[in-house]
Amino acid sequence: MAWEILKFKPTAWNVDVSQSSLPDNAVNSLTSMDFFGGVARSLNRMVSYATPSTAPLTISSYSDDSSTYAGYAGASGTYAWGSTGQINTTPTTGLTGHTYWDSTAFGKWFVATNGKYPEVPHAISSSSTGTAGKMAPLPGWIANASTNLIRTHRNLLWAANLTESGIRYPTRVRWSTSAVTNALPSSWVVTAANDAGMVDLQFTGGQIVDMCGVGDVMYIGAPGGIWAARWVGGQYVYNFSQINGLQGPRAIRCMESMGDAGVVLTVNDLLVFDETSEFSISTGVVSTLIRQFTKAEILYVASVRQLYILYSLSGEDGYQHCLIWDRDSNTFGQRNLGITATASSAMIIPEQQVPLTWDTYPGIWNDAVNPWQTAQTIYFNYSAANGDGFYFSSNQPTDWLISRSKMPSVGNDVIRVRSIEPDIDGPSQPVWMRIGASDSLGEPIRWEQEKQFTVGDTVRNDTIAEGRYISWQVRGYGPVKLNGITLYYEPRGRKP
Repeated sequence: MAWEILKFKPTAWNVDVSQSSLPDNAVNSLTSMDFFGGVARSLNRMVSYATPSTAPLTISSYSDDSSTYAGYAGASGTYAWGSTGQINTTPTTGLTGHTYWDSTAFGKWFVATNGKYPEVPHAISSSSTGTAGKMAPLPGWIANASTNLIRTHRNLLWAANLTESGIRYPTRVRWSTSAVTNALPSSWVVTAANDAGMVDLQFTGGQIVDMCGVGDVMYIGAPGGIWAARWVGGQYVYNFSQINGLQGPRAIRCMESMGDAGVVLTVNDLLVFDETSEFSISTGVVSTLIRQFTKAEILYVASVRQLYILYSLSGEDGYQHCLIWDRDSNTFGQRNLGITATASSAMIIPEQQVPLTWDTYPGIWNDAVNPWQTAQTIYFNYSAANGDGFYFSSNQPTDWLISRSKMPSVGNDVIRVRSIEPDIDGPSQPVWMRIGASDSLGEPIRWEQEKQFTVGDTVRNDTIAEGRYISWQVRGYGPVKLNGITLYYEPRGRKP
């Protein structure tokens, strides 16, 4: 009698639902894979290009028509990284290195603040960077004031969590006057004749830790909630309303704009929100994992519509892992960074220049006119950084794995699985696969022999696994797309 066939396409990763309750298309073990376009694919290695002069605690991209730089800051000051290498942009006075930083890009300007009273936010343009310039205080800044946060909205700059005349205002926000193209705002002092402003917001506890702009709305977040400031212009400039009084960003760089909506990482959830609604994208998928984070931040890569969630777990130093949420398929992937990125992530390449291309090693740009375009293709303009290097997703392979444990048989019958046959696309490379079985949920999996095959040849492991719950695993080292899995099986006692 012929063997029966079970075909399915792995399209989701779920670690919060019992493995025996998952649908066939869901997996519960994943390493260095995502589901881009609804297809499981392996992710490449994070590779270091150049060593920063200070471990970056913040990174922002800023550019003009002729040059692009990554501005960054850390314990020894501020720097820029571009086609000519690294440039020290720290001024001689007024802005020193610190253990806390925040930054934003305002057109061709890199704006940074260290939250250190009485030091003030500073800025530098891409043209000044190219001529070895130094950062300078923001024009028109409020006297005797420093700020922990600096952000961009429309043609204004925003500051939050301020210290003024030695007094902390942890829930105060200020915005500048409107700026003309390619210039910084001229003033932050509120007068009846300009559109600068200031508001003290009410939160249920804590301090403002992050902000993000979505269209005409600037969102202001503290762990105890989120406020929306909608641009109206005229005398009042912004209308304020509280949209969430229970939870908000867990820390700095935990709110991001996705163009038409915001996303916020709280202490126990990941929410997509706007002024009138919010919904969780983690519940029943990775919410248990999120509650285990000791440190985290998020980065939305608009060019591929994916959200990167960098995180560390108890006992780890810095970001060593990353969740990847694919917005179009509403699925999560996972990447082990293999580095200790203690500080920050950033989309440091303008979207119009994706895909990003580089030389092989040591990654120095060789095109002075368009320094981000050289030899190899990198499909993610994602970066993490620590004191050892700037890290990018490269075209170099890394170990990947996808697995499902304890798929129940129909009617909880004992079945015999003869073969696993993955449908894999990719260049010729070795892959390993195996199947296993168990008779109860509490019993360890009895894995059968793992065998190696080559992509492009027949990829099928013929071996017998027998039990009420079936497990499968495929792993490799290189770029692949896993289009589907076929299992050949029969009820126990039936002869093939």
